[in-house]
Amino acid sequence: MSETSFPINDLLRRKLQTGLTIASLTLCVALTVYLLLFGENIGFEISQVAEGKLTAGFSMVFSQFIFFIGLLIVVTGAVIVSFMVFVMMSQRAKDIGLMRASGCPNDLIFGYFMTELLIITFASCFLGV
Repeated sequence: MSETSFPINDLLRRKLQTGLTIASLTLCVALTVYLLLFGENIGFEISQVAEGKLTAGFSMVFSQFIFFIGLLIVVTGAVIVSFMVFVMMSQRAKDIGLMRASGCPNDLIFGYFMTELLIITFASCFLGV
């Protein structure tokens, strides 16, 4: 049995929970990308329309504001993703306890769950972008 067969089988065993997690993370990634691109377009269009009418200081403040909004969107997306991962892992506390009680080393348990998280994250990012 390969190293990745357990996490994949575990994800396939919990189809509804895995599907909901992938769907919510995909939606989060898609909305973050959309808001970043939409914010850039708004900032670019406003700066082109207002070119020559605004002072240099106001243009600089406006561009910093657009950058701050983009940064805020990325941070919000990261917080939502980390919250989803936390909820997913807290629901699996019994599984982790059962693995530890059966004598599975901590490194192997960590590897299983990290592989599971990587599969879900890559699938969500691929579908969201």
